[in-house]
Amino acid sequence: MGEKKYRVVYDPFCNSSLASRTFLDAAVGISIFDYNYKFITSAIMDYQLGIVGIVEDGVTNFYQIQTRNRLEFERDVVEKIENATVIITLETREERKGLDKARHILDNAKRIIISSGHIYWLRLATGKIEAYLDPFGGEKLYEMFACTVAQNAGCVVTDLSGEKFDPSKFLKTFEENKDFIYYPVAAANERLHQEVLSRLG
Repeated sequence: MGEKKYRVVYDPFCNSSLASRTFLDAAVGISIFDYNYKFITSAIMDYQLGIVGIVEDGVTNFYQIQTRNRLEFERDVVEKIENATVIITLETREERKGLDKARHILDNAKRIIISSGHIYWLRLATGKIEAYLDPFGGEKLYEMFACTVAQNAGCVVTDLSGEKFDPSKFLKTFEENKDFIYYPVAAANERLHQEVLSRLG
């Protein structure tokens, strides 16, 4: 065998049960590190639109897959929950036990979508949504690394304590414990993120 140079985290189908019937909510995420855990790049592809977001030299760029044309997205500055579209994961009974903690967000957000997956990290990165939360059920780490596409587009991604997602740190955690659960709270900017985080207390 040759020298081991890279570590790769690959989530082949986000929302795979949906993808078996339709590509409407399907995306694929991949993240690459050197063998010493240094983050190199992440990419997310939206199957429906044929758009990929990829981290290149610390910045997320977007491309149309078929034409390879670079895409630009206008991102409105939304700093208040009442003006935000929020994705929140409340898909299981266990997760729905947290409804009271999310009451302010559920009552006041401009739009709430109950769902999860890489496609929403890409939509956060492109400015199509303003916040993405999985604060009660959480996500296994293999589902999290592609969040770096949103981070490198200027979005804020932390856990419930406000600690920034660190892909290199959590890759080591993932290798030590495949069942580790991360509870993401992400938003398009710092001000909105702080409001969302404070409302989950």
